[in-house]
Amino acid sequence: MLLIDLSSVAVPSCISASYNQKLTLNLVREVINTQILFYSNKFKKYGKPIITIDSNKHGGYWRNDVFKYYKFSRKSARVKSDFNWKLYFKYLAIVIDELYEYSHYTMLKVDKCEADDIIAVLTLNYINKDIIIVSTDKDLLQLNLHNQRVKQYSIRHKGILDYEKYDLLMHIIKGDASDGVPNIFSPDNIFTLEGVRQTVSNKGRVNNFKTLLESGSLDDKSIININYNRNKLLIDLTMIPKKYSDEILHLYINSLDEIRYNRMAEYFIKFNLKYLYNRQSEML
Repeated sequence: MLLIDLSSVAVPSCISASYNQKLTLNLVREVINTQILFYSNKFKKYGKPIITIDSNKHGGYWRNDVFKYYKFSRKSARVKSDFNWKLYFKYLAIVIDELYEYSHYTMLKVDKCEADDIIAVLTLNYINKDIIIVSTDKDLLQLNLHNQRVKQYSIRHKGILDYEKYDLLMHIIKGDASDGVPNIFSPDNIFTLEGVRQTVSNKGRVNNFKTLLESGSLDDKSIININYNRNKLLIDLTMIPKKYSDEILHLYINSLDEIRYNRMAEYFIKFNLKYLYNRQSEML
């Protein structure tokens, strides 16, 4: 099973390409299709690619429903960025629709879910399959704790990531600043406060918390326990609400019976993608 996080392959490549040329629909179209083709061939033995897609157009992701500051800082970072994010997302939506129409790929998108959620649900439910994940997201490293037949290829590091270095409990304790998730020693809104830093998750605090957790001595109503449960829900991929995991599984199972014809040659001709048209024989 080949699981490709579309955002992970599209964003860095489109940003890089836009340094030397104007960001256009055809540029985004060519970059995305080139990346999918590259990884489809690199990991051909894992079968036809499954393209996993973020979907947050209806009020954000489900994690925003349980934690309003989820990915809060990304909005301000994009405003300050030289990259035209608004235009990129507009073009991305068009290319996704085109892939649904012309490609033979399995396309999976569930409202209020991230690509990570889709990847996690499939990995946790198909433990009898060899799986390769193409993504830069370190959250996915935890999946090897539940399925030893899964590997993750990082686009950033250009190689298979080492699962043995990953510690889920420490990830939960320290949070994930890139997603707006504070460490368990800091309040929910810490990243919204200008000039205020998180409480340091030093060795003493961490070891003290681990001792309380392991001994079952944590007060359920204590701030530290509330923050721990906050982070566990946001970070631990086994915590995806059943409503969404069921929907993901249902969508994937139905896709197995769906007949999707490969119309990529027609697609490449229509949009004058000569480089990709000449390589169409490499497609699964």
